[in-house]
Amino acid sequence: MNKPENKSTELPIEVAMVEQVKNCTDCQWFWGAIQPYGPFPAYDWKQEEYPNAVKHGPPSSDDDKPVFWCKVEQTGAQAVEPAILRGCRKAPIMTIGINPNMTAFFAGAKSASWVYPWFSREQTYAYYYRHATIYQESFSLDTLKASIIPGTEIFAEDAGTVKIERCNSHRWMHFAFHYQGRDAPVHLERAWKPEERLVVFNDGFSTDRDQLFGISKGDLIAAQIQPDNSGKAELFANKTGYYARLQPALQRFTDYLNDNGFTHCQPAMGEDVSMHDMVGCASPGWGTNLDIPRERIADNCVNKNRYMIDQLLQSRPKLVFIVSNSSLTMFADGFSKAGGHIALDFENRDIFDLLQETCKQRRTITLNAGKETFKSRLIVTPHFSYAANFEQQSRFHTVAWDIFCHQYPTDAELLNKENRIFIRKDEAFMSIMVQRKDDDIKNKISAAAWQLLMDYHYDPYALISDALIEEQQTYPLITDKKASHLDRAPGGCSFCVNEKWTFTEGCDYGLA
Repeated sequence: MNKPENKSTELPIEVAMVEQVKNCTDCQWFWGAIQPYGPFPAYDWKQEEYPNAVKHGPPSSDDDKPVFWCKVEQTGAQAVEPAILRGCRKAPIMTIGINPNMTAFFAGAKSASWVYPWFSREQTYAYYYRHATIYQESFSLDTLKASIIPGTEIFAEDAGTVKIERCNSHRWMHFAFHYQGRDAPVHLERAWKPEERLVVFNDGFSTDRDQLFGISKGDLIAAQIQPDNSGKAELFANKTGYYARLQPALQRFTDYLNDNGFTHCQPAMGEDVSMHDMVGCASPGWGTNLDIPRERIADNCVNKNRYMIDQLLQSRPKLVFIVSNSSLTMFADGFSKAGGHIALDFENRDIFDLLQETCKQRRTITLNAGKETFKSRLIVTPHFSYAANFEQQSRFHTVAWDIFCHQYPTDAELLNKENRIFIRKDEAFMSIMVQRKDDDIKNKISAAAWQLLMDYHYDPYALISDALIEEQQTYPLITDKKASHLDRAPGGCSFCVNEKWTFTEGCDYGLA
């Protein structure tokens, strides 16, 4: 597709971008003759242009279990539409990652249940993303089981275990059944066409290919499905770790505001923190283990189509969180090509070091694009997808850790025995999971080893909340003590009220 020219339509960029992104098929790797991912079960609010359920969002929950949200119309199996910014366009804080995660891709009951919106109307698409927060949607497994294609089921022949492998580059799955009383495993392979889908219904399975999972005789392990293209289904909302990762730091900041006269303010994800991706199309990940032409896709989205740059210029957030080293590298490339400047030396540095520097010192990004100029504070964080990244920990390069082990062998052995050492594959750095205060291991290791651990210690949520508090003290994020949300970022916005649509509630901040 050729990107619609905003200049010819003279629509505000935030409005024009809805059509541009929703209908973008520029990356032929995603949208060419054989689409690499999907199709997946999809839904729409066909009877409501501006669904009431979207405005009010899913009900709150004290745990991470799926909660019933509302009933929707099924729209069969669809590709996942490219996504725009989640939340208010003028939220003063923005997070930036690479692209949406395609959680439905993986082999497992949890992945099988994920579903995606597929909107027949632009205005409903815009409305959905305006109010999107920390949730992703799913159907119940019973709904999906009702769409099983008869004769495609894979059942367990006996009790035992099963190991399942899902190929990253082809529609292929391997099942290795280890049945009780049988000496040799039973191998089963399945492949399916691009328009089809095979899903795993075994509740115990995860994406860890090295694990075996218990099964009983007659268990439904997997089957092909043909999602319904009509009729209603119950839609469930799932808290998503990536989108919710900032909430603990945001809550600490809220407590500070409430203690300092802003008693009505309750900053929220989506409303006060928007969530943006540089690439609109979803994929199972962005690592080298996936067959994705990453540089070409990034060049299309970030440089050619300028989706990220245009949204930044329109939103002008006061504070930008860039999530992970890989996101920072992609952002820096596109930002510099657009005339931007990042006041941070970030090459070949550990992400926790960048987190500490950008939280303790005010680093900025600046963009001068003709008449369009904006400047924002920058904070770089570890990847939001992994909860362990935000736990208190001491961080060592593997070479430095070898030196630690040589100097304090007894202490290192104790830390290993108590499962405090966390190493992620293909990383040059490792983490020792210890808390600065009230950690009982402090009294078990030597004072010298403890001090060295503290010298390399990070408390990510404390760093981020302290940075938010410092920002409020020097460049206030909220000035009205009667307001329930943070001040909007500078500049106008027509996203909610314009010549193409008018949301039922209008603009909550009187910007239209």
